[in-house]
Amino acid sequence: MVSVDPSGLVSAAQRITAALSDVTTANPEHPPLAADPASVGAAGRLTTAGTTLASVLVEQAAGLAATAEQLANVAAGFTAKDAANATKISSLNTASEGAAVSGWAPPSPPIPPDARPVLAAPPAAPAEIISNAVHSGDSASGEAFISGWRQVAGSARDASAAVRSVADSLPDSWDSPVATDVVRGHLIKYANALETSGQRADTVAEQANRHAQEVAQARSDIPSPDAFQAMNHQLQTLAQANAQTGGMYAVPLANAVEQKAQMEAQTAQGFGGYYASTEATTAGEVDLDGDGIPDVPAGEAAAAAAAGEGTGLPGEATPGEPGSQDMAGQLASMLPSMIPTVLGAAGGLLGGAMSTMRKAPESLIQAGTAAMGAATQG
Repeated sequence: MVSVDPSGLVSAAQRITAALSDVTTANPEHPPLAADPASVGAAGRLTTAGTTLASVLVEQAAGLAATAEQLANVAAGFTAKDAANATKISSLNTASEGAAVSGWAPPSPPIPPDARPVLAAPPAAPAEIISNAVHSGDSASGEAFISGWRQVAGSARDASAAVRSVADSLPDSWDSPVATDVVRGHLIKYANALETSGQRADTVAEQANRHAQEVAQARSDIPSPDAFQAMNHQLQTLAQANAQTGGMYAVPLANAVEQKAQMEAQTAQGFGGYYASTEATTAGEVDLDGDGIPDVPAGEAAAAAAAGEGTGLPGEATPGEPGSQDMAGQLASMLPSMIPTVLGAAGGLLGGAMSTMRKAPESLIQAGTAAMGAATQG
């Protein structure tokens, strides 16, 4: 026996739409916190993660919006069927069966692997160039990225809970031996996907937070440009005095040369530690079997791809290319024709995500190039 409450289905559709309207997105672009290669590479990795995740959220929101519309269509179909049956009974007319329900609710889209670009090995550079690069920029400039993705994490988890609640209560308004379990499974897959997106948002926010802490530590470990400038001035002064006095300042000059060498060694050690920690902190991970559990560090997968071996995964990222721009463009062209009345406030989420995804990669490259140029000239 099938029991249907059309008003309950309409309420379920409205609850899904309301959950979507509360889902936020964040600017996927993470600025370089300094001009050194590790900082610029970390910005590229975090931007890749943010761009990919923003694209995932767009797809999830679009699919859930279509699901909400289809639930409303089903409710209207049952109502029309009831009216048609009433007409048949009162008029003894068997011609009308009521309007057929059309439309389609897409399944939850697969979540692409969190594969990010390889962190390129830093080129050999004098200690003072490294110091200038590490100490340039603002280590706090990633705070908006961190807070934005933390907010995304919370809103995605809230939406997941709301969709799961709709799935759990579905039998109260649509109790069918076949359809109910199918629709519940459909909704639960979306709830699980949103939960995964929330976890990813938390991860990328925490990675960005740790990266900022590591930049601050690197600046503590590596002598500042002012310290190198003072040492160079001291060396120049002692060298001039030593030449003018026939070698009377030879010992102080030798001590100063040794101090400069120690500063250079300290810079090399400090930057080496910073690079290693950045490599670990900003790495993505690849899920080989699609069970939501990361299996392979993204650095390894990206290295294999760079060598022409590939990862064997659908939608694998090419090193250096932030996110899935092709998919983002397809969604951007599809969304205007998709369920405009059902999305409502969720339209702001989709439009904002698309605009920030399109501008992120080129602006990041421009920022990193400018920062590197300024540091090497400084």
